[in-house]
Amino acid sequence: MCLRSIRPHIFLRRVIPSEHEFSQEYLRNFYDLNYGKIDKEESFNGWLKTEWSRFNTSVNRRNGIFLFWSLFVSIACVYNLIFSTILIYESIWNDFYRHWILLNLSADSIYLLDMFIQMRTNYYRKGVKNVKPSKMASNYIQSFRFIFDFLSLIPFDLFLLKAPNLSLLRVNRFLKCYRIRETIDLIQTKASLHTLFSIFQIILVCVILFHWNACVYYAVSLWSYTVMEEVTDDDWPFTFERVSDVYYALCDDFRCQDELFPEENREMEEREEYINELVQFWENKTAELEWSIFAKEYSQTFYWSSLTMTTLGEQPSPNLSEHNILEIVDTIVGVLIFAVIMGSVADLIAQSNALRTSQQTLIDGLKQYMNYRNLTGEIHSRVIDYCQYTMDEEIVSSEEEIKQQIPRKLYLRVNKFNQGNMLQSHKFFEGLDCRLLQDIAARFRLYRFSPGDEIVSIGDFNRELFLLCSGELLEFEIDNRIPKVKNEEGEMMGASTLFWFEGDKFDHRSQRRIVSHGYSEVYVLERKDLFDVLCDFEGIRPEIVDRARKDQFERGIIAKSNAAEESEFRTLTQRLEAARKGMDTLTRRIEDARISFNSNSRMMKERISRIEHSFISLF
Repeated sequence: MCLRSIRPHIFLRRVIPSEHEFSQEYLRNFYDLNYGKIDKEESFNGWLKTEWSRFNTSVNRRNGIFLFWSLFVSIACVYNLIFSTILIYESIWNDFYRHWILLNLSADSIYLLDMFIQMRTNYYRKGVKNVKPSKMASNYIQSFRFIFDFLSLIPFDLFLLKAPNLSLLRVNRFLKCYRIRETIDLIQTKASLHTLFSIFQIILVCVILFHWNACVYYAVSLWSYTVMEEVTDDDWPFTFERVSDVYYALCDDFRCQDELFPEENREMEEREEYINELVQFWENKTAELEWSIFAKEYSQTFYWSSLTMTTLGEQPSPNLSEHNILEIVDTIVGVLIFAVIMGSVADLIAQSNALRTSQQTLIDGLKQYMNYRNLTGEIHSRVIDYCQYTMDEEIVSSEEEIKQQIPRKLYLRVNKFNQGNMLQSHKFFEGLDCRLLQDIAARFRLYRFSPGDEIVSIGDFNRELFLLCSGELLEFEIDNRIPKVKNEEGEMMGASTLFWFEGDKFDHRSQRRIVSHGYSEVYVLERKDLFDVLCDFEGIRPEIVDRARKDQFERGIIAKSNAAEESEFRTLTQRLEAARKGMDTLTRRIEDARISFNSNSRMMKERISRIEHSFISLF
C-alpha cells in the first residue's frame, strides 16, 4: 500500500527543518525515531491520520465561543447599518473620513473571518452531527448564508476612490444582517432576562430607524437650500437657528439676588422691548457652552425624525412637494412600524404576566372545587397558601411535566448528576461505585410539602429514603414536641432502615416523626426501587447490607450485629431459583395428593362393592 501525500501537521512543521522536503520517507524516519520501528505500513498510516485529524476541529453553534463571536459579527453589522449613512453630515466627512475607512476595513475583516468560521461550523443531518470538513464547507456553500455573505463582501466601496462622498456604496453590507437574527436567537436560548433583552431589541430598532430617517431629512434639507431662495427658522428644512448654544451664569450662587437683572417693575411678556439691556447686563457674567456643528445637525435631525415617525407632529409645515412626500412616507412607515413595536411590547407584557395569569386561574378553579366539596377552612387556607408560594417563587413546572418535555435519557442524566453527587457526600454511600449511585439517583422522585405536613408518622413501615433538596425537615421522637434533629438542604434520612433484618425491636417501623418545617422539596426513593438496583450489583450489595446492619446495631435497632437478612434481600436469580424450588415442591405435593386420592378412591370403591355383594347374599 503506497502512502498518500498529505499536508504536514503543525507539530511536524516545528520539528522538520525548512530545508527538508516533506516526503513520505522523512515522515517514516520521524515516526520510527519517536515511536519505534513498525513492521506494517498500515500502522504508520493510522498514526498519520490520527495526527492529522487533531487539526480538523469544528465549531459548535450551541457553545459560548460561537455566541461571543456572533456578538462581534452583530456589532459589525450594526456599525454598517449606522455608519454607512453618517457621511451625509459634512463635518464627519471632513474630520473622520480616514477613521471611517479604517473601521470599514475592520468590519470587512470580521465579515471575511466569519465566512471561514461558518465553513467550519458543524450541522445536523437526519439527527446526526456532521463534523467532516468537506461536508461542513459544502453545507455552508450550498446555503443562502454563503450567497448573502459573498454578496455582502463585493467591494463596491472601491468606487470611493473616485467619489469619496458616496458612502451608500456599502449598502450591500446590509445583507449580512441575518447574523443579528441568529445572534438574538442564541442569546434568547441562553439568557434568563428575556423581557429586558426584548426591550433592548426594540430600542435598537427604533434608534436605527430614527437614524436613517434623520439622514434622509438632512439630505432633503441640503437639497432644499439649492431650490429655495431663503430659508428661515420657521421653514421646514434644517437650520442652525433652532439649535442655539447653551449660556450659563458665572456667579457662585445662581440664586443670589444681587447679580440678577432687575425686573421687578417690568412685565415678562415685554422682554423684547428691553432685550438689548438684558444682553448688555449679562455680557460679561455668562459663559457659552458651544456645541459642535455635527452635534447641532444630528440632534435636530434626529429629534425631527423621532417626532415625525412617532406621528407626534409639532413640526414646521412643508414648503415643497418633496417635503410633503417625505412627511407622508414617514407617517405611513411610522404607523406601520410602531404598530408592530406596540404589538411586541404588548406581547412582552402578556408573556411576563402569563405565569401569574395561569396560576391565578388555577387558584380560582381550586377555590371553586373546595367550595363545592365543602372543605374546611384550614385545608382551604393551606391550599391557597401553597399556590401563593409557587406563584411568588415562580415554580412553573412539576417534575412530571419536565420529565415529559425532555427525552427520558436526558432526564435520567440530569437526575444522576444532581442526586448522584448528593448521595456521594453521605457516609452511608461514601466510596461506592459511581454507576450504582447514578442508578439509584435515577429512581428518585420529587415531592413538595407545605409547612406542617407530616411526611413520616410513628409506626409507619420504613419503606422510603428521603433526600432533602430544599427547605427544612424536623424529626420528633415519641411523645416529644421538641424536634431532636433539624435537617437542612442536602441531608439524607432513612437509608439504613430500608434494610429489614431479623430481630428488629420495632418490627421495621419508624420511631420518629418527620415534619416539614416550611415549604420543602424532598427526593424520595422507594425501598423496592433500591433493591431492584442492588440486584444488578451483586458484588457491591453485601457491602451495603453490612453497612446497614452495622448502623442499625449501633443505634440499637437490632440486638445482634450478625443478624441474618431476610429473603427479600436476595437477588433476582436467587428469587427465581427459590420460586422454582417452591413450584417443584408444590408439584410433588399435588402429585402425592393425586396418587393418595386415587388409592383411597379405589379402596373405597372395593369396600362399597363388597358391602353390596354381602347385602345381596342376604336376600
